[in-house]
Formats: sequence, structure tokens, C-alpha cells
Amino acid sequence: MFPAYGWLKGYGREDLSKDFTAALVITVLLVPQSMAYAMLAGLPPIYGLYALIVPTVVYALFGTSRHMPVGPPALMALLTLTSVSALARPGTEEYIGLVLLLALMVGVLQLAIGPLGMGFITNFISRPVLSGFVYASAVIILLSQAKHLLGIRLPDEPSTPMLAVEISRNIVSKYRAADIEVLFTHVKLQVREPLETAGW
Repeated sequence: MFPAYGWLKGYGREDLSKDFTAALVITVLLVPQSMAYAMLAGLPPIYGLYALIVPTVVYALFGTSRHMPVGPPALMALLTLTSVSALARPGTEEYIGLVLLLALMVGVLQLAIGPLGMGFITNFISRPVLSGFVYASAVIILLSQAKHLLGIRLPDEPSTPMLAVEISRNIVSKYRAADIEVLFTHVKLQVREPLETAGW
């Protein structure tokens, strides 16, 4: 029930210095990452810090694996946005309340799955399905962040094909044809030079 009791008994001063260094490095990486994931989910950045700190502390005390990454992944943020944005506008108080309710429901469901031993269900999901799901989510995340990367305005809730069309239309309207040609020439040179060096 309390796995941390086992390693706390043999915890020494040299372990503290190593853990402090690891915590410092992980904090530098995870703080901006968790804030970005919160914004991807349609939440204020502070909620990303909540989702980073609380699960990490709880898992350090009750978790059994030393290698398990803990925190909000980008895919979960995207699924939260797509599911809750159908009920409320992202960023509003109603939206935040619904996201917190969703997190509570998922947590209760996961706590129920553990004691009931229902984890075997994941064995029925084939590897191609998982790979397609992960790759498609990467494309959707990339397209959803294009407005911040390119400085263009996009509709709030478009479908993925419509989002790609809107991105292309905004790029063409914002940048001149000459600028786009220079951009593609630069990318082509950046790709061709390593290939020619490698003998391709």
C-alpha cells in the first residue's frame, strides 16, 4: 500500500544530492512542457503545473516503478480539448469545470480498473491501431499549433482536413509568392546538401 516506505529506510545523503540534480533537470524540462500541454488542452497554463506537481508527488510515494514517466502527455491534452470543447468554449469557467470533472471521472475509472484486474483489455488493441493513433495525433497536434508557429488566424473548431486547407490558404494570403519560393528553395538546399554529402 505504501511502496515508498521500502526505499525511504535506506535513503542516504548521497542519494539526496543525486535526486536534487535529477529534480532540477526534470523541472527545467517539464515546467514549460506542462504549461504548453495545458494550453493545448484549452486551459490556462497554471493548470499544467497542477497536473505536473500533484501526480509526481503522489506517484513518488505510492508508485512501484522507478522509470515510469508521470505527468500530462500531449495526446491526453488533445483528447481533452476535442471532447470537452463540444460542450463549452475553451478557456471559460464552464470549460475548466468540465475538464476537472472529466479528470475526476477518468481517475475513478482507473482506480476501479486496477483492483478489478481489467488491464488485460489493452492486449486486444493491435500494434497497427496504436501506431496509427499515435501518428495521427502527432499530425493533429502539429496542425493545431500552426497558428502560433506561423502567426496566422485559424477557426476555433475545424476538422483536421479543413484545418490543413485553412493553414494553406492563410500562408498563401499572408506571405507573397516570392517569399514562399525562397522558403521552399532554402528547405530544398538544407535537405539536398546532407544527402549529397552522404553520396545519395
